[in-house]
Formats: sequence, structure tokens, C-alpha cells
Amino acid sequence: MSGSRLFIVFLIPAILLVTGLAACAPAATPAPPEPEVSFTPTKYTNDEYGFYVLYPDTMLKGDATSKGSLLDAADPATVPSIGVAIDTGSVDENTIAALTALGGTKIIKVSEDATTLADGKTKATLTKRTWEIGGYPIITLTLWMGKGDKTIAFSYSNIDAMMDEEAAKEVLYTLTFTK
Repeated sequence: MSGSRLFIVFLIPAILLVTGLAACAPAATPAPPEPEVSFTPTKYTNDEYGFYVLYPDTMLKGDATSKGSLLDAADPATVPSIGVAIDTGSVDENTIAALTALGGTKIIKVSEDATTLADGKTKATLTKRTWEIGGYPIITLTLWMGKGDKTIAFSYSNIDAMMDEEAAKEVLYTLTFTK
């Protein structure tokens, strides 16, 4: 058999084998679509833990305010504000420690409800707390879930009289896992 015929004899099965393997390989998982929101969003992405959140572009990113803080942002008047933290241990203990470090007092857990993120499958918990700082009553909603040995918590805070819980939840439920 000539060299070119031998090459063709081996080339055709090789092409078929590669084509067949490619057809059997799992398709790349597409990135989850960004949630639709009623605000103009800024996106915070954390590749280490594989998630992102969207928050209003009117909020300015600030310095970390507590241990484990990944993102802190607030409107120029400091309210509303959001925070993303990653930590180990008790969410209750960590939240109380963070709010106390900010000068918060009278911290009360009002509710804690099991929920699911916007993807329809990721289980999470939504906690509502009231507290005070400088005599102002504050409400904080926190959406949190375990990720390995860590807890990811995304919080939205505002002065009680100014809190729009539906708007807060719209922001919180943009938490999306990418891996």
C-alpha cells in the first residue's frame, strides 16, 4: 500500500473517532442569565467562590466594614446599603458581631425563612433583623447559604421608615452562582 493510501486509511477512522468523541462530550455549561431588574445594575463578581450579585449603580463601593466582608456599597447618604460577606461559623453570631462593630445596638432577629434563589434550585435562608445605630431604627434583610465550609451572606439595610422590602429582595435575589 502506498504511503498516501496508508495515510488516508488511518486518517478517515481518526477523523470519525474524534468527531464521535466530540459529539459524546458534554456541552459546556452556559453562564446563567442575569436576572432582570428594575434598577440600573452594577455587577460584583467573585470568581473564588463562583457567584455574582447585582446592585443599584447609585451605590458607591466602600471599604470593607467587617471581618469576611467582600463588598460594601451604599447610596451617597449611606442608606440604603448592601454588603456581601463570606465567613465560617454561625450566621447569627457573625451578624451580631458585625452590627455591633458598626455601633449597632438592640439587634433582634424578627424572622428567618427558608427560600430558593432566583435559579429555582439553590436553597437559601432569608433573615430579617431590626437594630439601631445612633438612635436610628434599621432593618436588615440577609440572604445567606452555605457553600462548602463557608457561608455567603448578602445583606440589604435601610432606615426602618425608608425600607422598601420588595426593592431590597429584588437586589438580594440577584445572587447567582456561576459554579
